[in-house]
Amino acid sequence: MKINLKEVVAKLKSGEQKICVIGLGRIGLPTACLFAKAKASVIGVDKNLKNVKLISEGKTPFQEKGLQPLLEKVIKTGKLQVSSNLKEEIPKSDVIIILVSTLIDNQKNPDYSELEKVCKDIGLTLKKDSLIIFESTVGPGFTENFALKTIEHLSGFKVGKDFGLAYSPIRASPGRILRDLTFYPRIVAGIDKTSLNRACAVLSLIVKNRFIVLDSIKAAEAAKVFENVYRDVNIALANVLASFCEEVGLNYKKIAEAANTQPYCHLLRPGIVGGTCIPVTPYFLLFEAKNLGLSLEIVETARKVNEAVAKRIVDKISEAFKKDGLKLRRSKIFILGVSYKADSRGEYLAPCKGLMEILKRKGAEIFVWDPLYTVGELKEIGLPPVRFEDGLRKANCIIISVGHMMFKNLKRKILENLLMRKEKIFVVDASGFNIFTPKDSVDNVKCLSIGYWKT
Repeated sequence: MKINLKEVVAKLKSGEQKICVIGLGRIGLPTACLFAKAKASVIGVDKNLKNVKLISEGKTPFQEKGLQPLLEKVIKTGKLQVSSNLKEEIPKSDVIIILVSTLIDNQKNPDYSELEKVCKDIGLTLKKDSLIIFESTVGPGFTENFALKTIEHLSGFKVGKDFGLAYSPIRASPGRILRDLTFYPRIVAGIDKTSLNRACAVLSLIVKNRFIVLDSIKAAEAAKVFENVYRDVNIALANVLASFCEEVGLNYKKIAEAANTQPYCHLLRPGIVGGTCIPVTPYFLLFEAKNLGLSLEIVETARKVNEAVAKRIVDKISEAFKKDGLKLRRSKIFILGVSYKADSRGEYLAPCKGLMEILKRKGAEIFVWDPLYTVGELKEIGLPPVRFEDGLRKANCIIISVGHMMFKNLKRKILENLLMRKEKIFVVDASGFNIFTPKDSVDNVKCLSIGYWKT
């Protein structure tokens, strides 16, 4: 498969060759829009018919900074089109970029089912000389051990001869995805030199930083997983140190800030780890290690520590209640924040959900509020909504589960409303942002915070 790299870029910009982006989620849709902005002809494919309809009308299915005006523009110019029929679009596409979500199942094993379906559809409909770029997060070895073999078997093509294959993991955070996709250094690897060079040429349409080339696809897969494992392990350390501070009456945040003035110390913020990356991808690595007969004790321990944080918080709330002659059973708990990251939407493995499950088992009544969600949206995702003022009026305990800036702005209002009530009320900051700390306790309002817990 002989490729002229200058021609690759020219043909993409002219629309002679087309890019297919599979998966129009929080990363896929911004990716598709950036390629369309670069004048490439892009077809975005997603199985969610509701989202496909919204996107075709120039409406984003989720909030992301800068995405809405960009989507409107590329839909209007016709550079981005959308479809739900993958088998129909693959034969028309010269570059196929896969951004399908990969999560974990109930046994905490990797759930590649959606990605596997995509690979089969590609294999059945792939045209010769196409380039496939995997960007979904997977365990080291998945792309070559399953995806490649499936595509070769079903297409009858040979990689390197009839089609190209590359892997380039995504590094982007909610609220800054467009910027991160554009300006972060980009890791990339190819099955051969031609695939690698062609992938870099394609990605250069949107990436304005350097490419970090690794010598194998497995190495690129590992780099993405290792990034998230690093974060998970270090958050676990923060949680362990925070629990120590809680027992001895110290303020973890202040101590961490002091310790971090040493340039080789980087203590992170403690809290419940949520989202689709950090609490998920360590299990991809653990799964591969188990198949090899390896024990990654630090990775396993970090996951156990972080998964136990919600229970530790509830247990400490229960202890605080008991000191004042109260019980969690039949108490009314008002949770502020339902997303997994501050100032951003996204509910997968959100801290509030773990807290709710444990509190419900203890017989507490739960209601939630988040300024980033409407009442209808909260009901749609199975959460019990309440008006902000009503929540303050009837709660025995308020839990800040995520550190939205709005909650910091509402701090004074929250305390003023609670002070008007006569009964004892607890405010627990489980976000790790220390919006409320024991120093904010006054009269009938007792404030507690993860990493700083004076009762």
